[in-house]
Amino acid sequence: MKVFKQIYGCGKMVLPVAVFLLFMQGIPLNGNFLHAHVLNDPPGINCPGDIVTVNDPGRCYAVVEYTLPDETYVESGPASGSDFPVGVTVITLKSNDGMHSCTFIVTVTDAEPPEIFCPENIIQSSSLGDCQVVDFEPPYAVDNCELVSIIQLSGLEPGDIFPAGTTVNTYQATDAAGNTSTCSFSVTVTGNSSTVLNYDGSTSQLMAPQGGVAYQRSFYLVSPEEMAGSDLTEGTEIQSIGYTIGVPSESEVSASLKIYLQNTTDEESRYDTAWTAVTTSQDHYTLSGIPEGDYEWQVRAICSGNSSYSPLKEFSTVDLNECGQPYNLETTDIAATTARFAWEGRDSDGFQSYLAEYSIYPFETWTEAATTNTFFVATDLIPDTTYRWRVQSIC
Repeated sequence: MKVFKQIYGCGKMVLPVAVFLLFMQGIPLNGNFLHAHVLNDPPGINCPGDIVTVNDPGRCYAVVEYTLPDETYVESGPASGSDFPVGVTVITLKSNDGMHSCTFIVTVTDAEPPEIFCPENIIQSSSLGDCQVVDFEPPYAVDNCELVSIIQLSGLEPGDIFPAGTTVNTYQATDAAGNTSTCSFSVTVTGNSSTVLNYDGSTSQLMAPQGGVAYQRSFYLVSPEEMAGSDLTEGTEIQSIGYTIGVPSESEVSASLKIYLQNTTDEESRYDTAWTAVTTSQDHYTLSGIPEGDYEWQVRAICSGNSSYSPLKEFSTVDLNECGQPYNLETTDIAATTARFAWEGRDSDGFQSYLAEYSIYPFETWTEAATTNTFFVATDLIPDTTYRWRVQSIC
């Protein structure tokens, strides 16, 4: 409270509180009259507290809201709900009567690291023997605010000579707020060295495709056992594969060879890379709803220690209404004068029988045998003689 005193009359006087209260009621005192005017101070401003927040995702600002006190307005700074840039912003509020003001601070921190993009992994054959010059586009980065630098933490630079093997290149991007992010890619140089797989010299005539001839068989080009015995590990990227297949023969022969590769991204060479696994406690399993195509399957026992997989078996759902060609030919129970020929057949409309034929290799004199079974036992064979056999469906 402020008290303004105006004294009329002569002399000076000091008013005690009691006299002052009487005078406030308009009571004259000793011929003098005191005028007192009492004014209330304007109220202060309940200013908001300082605000600290992080940037909105992908933005170099944050939308910030605050409560504006009654009877005030924003004298300087962004209004509530505005975009506040990364950094410090001072807001000044003022009372509507102009008597009071206050300030508070809004701090927006850039907490978002930059995004850095590395090239794909590089695989390059060496033309120099044990090393190779490898060029590539350097990584690039983007940031929501300001990108400061991209530096290489490890590896070699574009255009450098890379040694045979795999070199990992790692880069780091840093923004103005000190946020960092990294990316890596590998450069693999394949030298002139090669991996030679062990081969035990074994052959098999137990499995042959339709119309099988001598030494024609189904086999692994690279068997799991050979893989385990080599220095190749799972995930090794193979750029090329070479092979030699030869069978001694007393006469000149010609044949065709078709190779299927598993676990490869080469669509034309891949036989199948996606196995579908099912479990059953029965000794059989029925498939349903599978699309038309050629299939192979195998089975293993699940125990405390799992067994190895059985040999692959094939079947086809192609042209089931045609006179289906037998497949999965197999020769078993071979003795000095007998052998059992077995195969699998497709369901065919108008099926009548199978015609199995066998002959002494390399002659073309065929012995025929008709059967409705999917096997035939040949007898009266000549000991120590090589035979070939084939089978067809009769519809």
